[in-house]
Amino acid sequence: MSPHHAQKSGGRRYGYYVSQAKLYKRAEEPGSVPRVAAREIEAVVEEAVIPLLPTQDQTTWLNQPTLSRRKLLEEIIDRIELRANEVRVALKNPSDEPTAHNKPADIILPFVVNKRGVETQLHVPGNGRAILKPDSTIVHALARTHLWRIWFERGKVNSLAAVADREGCTEAYVRKLLPIAFLAPDITEAMLAGTQPRNLTLADLISKPLPLDWNTQRQRLGFPT
Repeated sequence: MSPHHAQKSGGRRYGYYVSQAKLYKRAEEPGSVPRVAAREIEAVVEEAVIPLLPTQDQTTWLNQPTLSRRKLLEEIIDRIELRANEVRVALKNPSDEPTAHNKPADIILPFVVNKRGVETQLHVPGNGRAILKPDSTIVHALARTHLWRIWFERGKVNSLAAVADREGCTEAYVRKLLPIAFLAPDITEAMLAGTQPRNLTLADLISKPLPLDWNTQRQRLGFPT
């Protein structure tokens, strides 16, 4: 697979990995993963490789900038291969003179493919949660709906139509999205941290009316009760 990016409105870039078969239109080699978001592969690889880092780097991992994290990973990873049903992480040899005896074993991570529109999510069995990779669409929706809730509480609006007018959207959209402002606090915190179930999307949150009971919300959305 080869790294690529797409630039959306506002200038934001999104990273992807695209299969060689898809790039060069080799229909006889379609593969099962034609395109996957870069953050999906990075999350899977990070979780497998972080335990191999020195203890000090492990404990400070979350506080390090992206470039520092990448440098640490590049020091121990030789290459990453995305195959039909597994991610194979080849590690660098710690010795200057590699031999069959001291070469570290590859890390093999079987995965299950979950489709999300044109993108693909990788779910590694036994790991139902992402590694601090917040879903930007969910985070944006949470911020937006909590703002609407504040408007109501402070008397700035008194109807869904008023919110829609201020936001430049339809009343139906406000009605569908607003309930996520009333999710259980632990669910909201998990989404902001990126530790929600990996296959949970904004579409899942708004496709059906959300119950007001927090335990029922946890059960429906796949959180511990």
